[in-house]
Amino acid sequence: MSAKREGRVVLSLLLVAVACACPGGARSGPNAIADQPPSKNEAPAAAVPPAPSPEHVAQQETRPEVAPEAQEDGAQLEARFEAAEKVLTLRPSDTAAQDSFEHAWIARELHLLREELKEHERDEPVLELDGCAAASARECIGSRIGRRFDSAWYRVETSGDAFLLIFFHARLHYDNDRKTGNELVVFRGKLEANKDAPLRLDLVSRSEAKVSDAVGAALGRRAAFPDPKGADTRWGVRFEPLSPEEFALVDSLPDEWVGLIFNNGKYQRMTEAPGDRARFFIIKEPKLRMAYLSRSEREGAFEALPEISKEGDTYHLGRYRLRWKSNTSDVGFLATETAEGEGEPYVPAKRANAYKVAEPERSSVPGHEAKGAPEVVRQVVAQCRGTRWAEELRPGLYHVRCGCGSPCGYSTFVDVNSGRTSPTFWLPLAVDAERQRVAISTRGQLPIRIVDMFDGKEWMLIRRPLEPTGEISNLVEASFSDGQLDLSYTDRRGNSVRETVEVPPIE
Repeated sequence: MSAKREGRVVLSLLLVAVACACPGGARSGPNAIADQPPSKNEAPAAAVPPAPSPEHVAQQETRPEVAPEAQEDGAQLEARFEAAEKVLTLRPSDTAAQDSFEHAWIARELHLLREELKEHERDEPVLELDGCAAASARECIGSRIGRRFDSAWYRVETSGDAFLLIFFHARLHYDNDRKTGNELVVFRGKLEANKDAPLRLDLVSRSEAKVSDAVGAALGRRAAFPDPKGADTRWGVRFEPLSPEEFALVDSLPDEWVGLIFNNGKYQRMTEAPGDRARFFIIKEPKLRMAYLSRSEREGAFEALPEISKEGDTYHLGRYRLRWKSNTSDVGFLATETAEGEGEPYVPAKRANAYKVAEPERSSVPGHEAKGAPEVVRQVVAQCRGTRWAEELRPGLYHVRCGCGSPCGYSTFVDVNSGRTSPTFWLPLAVDAERQRVAISTRGQLPIRIVDMFDGKEWMLIRRPLEPTGEISNLVEASFSDGQLDLSYTDRRGNSVRETVEVPPIE
């Protein structure tokens, strides 16, 4: 392994370690976010500054690019930085001290980049950011890469053809180490901006450091915060470009796989239901040389693939391994790297029709599980696996609940009067029988979607909870009356969130 590769592996492990430090396993992201900006007389109460005010947004959009510090050499810049850091440590909430530190830190980082560029020889193709040719380089990098990084905040600084992409991971809320409890990750690179063409990025280096709350407040007051409800927001996705060779390996794999079971001496397709994890997906972004694996849904929880290699017929995909003989067999076996055995069988989706669907296990419905329900309701209950019950919400409207324990519980609604049976929904949050509305997380997709139970009309998306979708029934409280849906849940950052949704009347 080359020195460059070793450094990359170490950094990836450090980033993953920070991400996994949060409760809930491999889901990264800070657990303490300030709700209000610190006053001039008080130290910041949390590691991450608040979302910028409109005035700060205006500053972000109109302030000039950081100019190169041409009059200072490296030693002078380092001395200025150290002096500013000492003042900031003594007066962490002082605006002037924060400004002085911010300018000194940015100047030092740009100087380091300029020094690296003198000896930089590109050995990999540049990355291309499509879809933002009309935007400034800062806006383009922030919108296309920043929102794909699971961070308390991100920030982009440019100077000429140099750029800094800065990410800050806040310390955990139960960690009292305000001096070195936060993670700061900086990507340095060179950009090429051509009118009406994709922005091209040449990554030069990246670094990480443990920093104080004061540093986070000083650098973060002007950071651009991603909108957790925005269409471009993908929580949990890291900005970790693969090498061209690595991306070629993952790009050779099919994008979608369907689960199989071994039944009566041969493989058959699984009977799919919400939560069964009968499929997995490999999401690829060629222009950014990034790839992710999802074991939920195509738009579900993505897990970045920071390292990819192949030994024989086994692909090593981050913390997973996939054994697949593409030339001799349809069936591949997916398992975590630490698991024993060959793993679970899957077939590429394009070849799945060659396998017969296994007959679902059916059983008679005990009377107490659908007591007094019409036959159409009893038929829906009979298709459930695991636990099941039926509840009459109002005359003629039934809620059929099926489950095999978390995370594969789901619900179906039956309107006996109209003869309508709803799609199967993963986890209903609330039902208003009079208006026939339901708030759900549809088939494990994220973020949570609030929709009509029968026609699927979508009214609102809410933030992804801290836990995977299969666990949201333990985290979300909902009440629904008079066309108003009240939600209470834990968001991605560990904060308690209350939201009210005004649901329009039936048209």
